[in-house]
Amino acid sequence: MPEVLSKSGNQKSAEADVKKCADNLGPFVVVAETTRMAMVFADACETDNPIIFANDAFLELTGYAREEVLGQSFNFFMAHVADEEALALIQKQLEGNSETDAEILYRRKDGREFWAALFVSPVRDDDGDIIQHFASFADLTSYKDEQAQSRLLIAELNHRVKNTLATVQSIVSQATRTNADPQAIRKAVESRLFALSRSHDLLSRENWRSAGLLDVIRDALEPFGGLDDR
Repeated sequence: MPEVLSKSGNQKSAEADVKKCADNLGPFVVVAETTRMAMVFADACETDNPIIFANDAFLELTGYAREEVLGQSFNFFMAHVADEEALALIQKQLEGNSETDAEILYRRKDGREFWAALFVSPVRDDDGDIIQHFASFADLTSYKDEQAQSRLLIAELNHRVKNTLATVQSIVSQATRTNADPQAIRKAVESRLFALSRSHDLLSRENWRSAGLLDVIRDALEPFGGLDDR
């Protein structure tokens, strides 16, 4: 958690910078304050790029109060402040050398981590020098959760496909071992594949959670004459 700034020190200076920022940019600051996108302004003239403006959406995203944010380093709420790869991505954004947005792992005040896409644009003076950084943050938590769920589903699908292929291989091997007639082999393989398909249909109707053992056995043994057949 960042150290709360004293009113007489950096906090007072940060508030003065906020007022100056508002005076210079006027209506743009009003828009930034009211938008739902998390946004901050950082001082580009200081080495640690202290934050001089943070809108309500940023405070809501991170959980900090405004007085806990103003004057803090631009990277103060990173989840891992020593993450060299993340720091390099952020630096490229600040220097304007990045062609894509940076996905950075941050930490809220309550300790919960979240991913956010970082977008940084320069604010220049009349001479063209960068004096401030305007940064916005897009919360990627839901997107990352969906990615993790997709990876889980793909892994499960791969597992089931491999199991199915192993079953098909076993069916073909058994049919060719017990029959020499191509027509008999084809019929045996088809009947067993149809039984396998019915088992999959049965499981899919139950959302792949469970199915009655008797129902599975009945479908599986149908090609062999049903439950009465040995």
